[in-house]
Amino acid sequence: MNFSTNQIKQIESLGYSVRFPKYFELLDKFKVLPVFSFIENCDQHQVTVYRTLKYLEEKKVIRKMNIPFSSKPNAKLVFYDENYASKRSIKYDEQNFHHDYVTNLFMLELSKIPSFHNMVLEHEIYKGANLELTKQGDVEPDSVIYFSKPNGDGFYKIAIETEITRKSALRVIGKITKYVHSEHFNNVIYIFVNKEVYEAYKMIINEITDEKVKEGINRKITFLFNPNYLELSKNLKDSIVYKNGEEKKFDYIMEGLSYVTKQ
Repeated sequence: MNFSTNQIKQIESLGYSVRFPKYFELLDKFKVLPVFSFIENCDQHQVTVYRTLKYLEEKKVIRKMNIPFSSKPNAKLVFYDENYASKRSIKYDEQNFHHDYVTNLFMLELSKIPSFHNMVLEHEIYKGANLELTKQGDVEPDSVIYFSKPNGDGFYKIAIETEITRKSALRVIGKITKYVHSEHFNNVIYIFVNKEVYEAYKMIINEITDEKVKEGINRKITFLFNPNYLELSKNLKDSIVYKNGEEKKFDYIMEGLSYVTKQ
């Protein structure tokens, strides 16, 4: 956890320690999270979590708002760093919130896999996190998650791409082709929460005729679709996995990770 000096002073001036509770660590890492993620990941009663977040909001340490794309009354976004949007040099609108929100929920759930080692999120990549890309021009993902191989023999590196809206076929094929030729990532998981977008991407990759690219897609690219992401902690295993031209159960990913991390 890397708080700036000003952040530490601000937090401690409110009577809190930067070492406790865990939601300071979550905020620093993820930036955008729903309240229920704090309840699930903090070692405090939910009443205490709600009270603390409300107090920090009143003191303008955090910003809290309803999720604009959800009808759930208790689904909130917590926006921690007031300068986050300007650091990304983008207009941090509803679509950006949606993208980061979905990514963070999936990353939190994937981090519960026993062999999980580390993750690097998009805002960390933007700020210059070293992904140790192996060659100039290698593709840069939305996020990366690392799983430990046995006997300390390095890490299994998975690039994460979260697709909220449809993109042109040319753009999709261009990035997927870069992943196919990348020497850095063992696998790529594309996350979808919209069925139309998910089906469009399936159609795009199924129409590719280049045999080498098709072989690379079958070897490295996995699609994961789950429209019920607001309750992801309860239904991640209900996600649909699309691999090698077939829809599979989520256990396919779990079995694959278990295999590569135990060899």
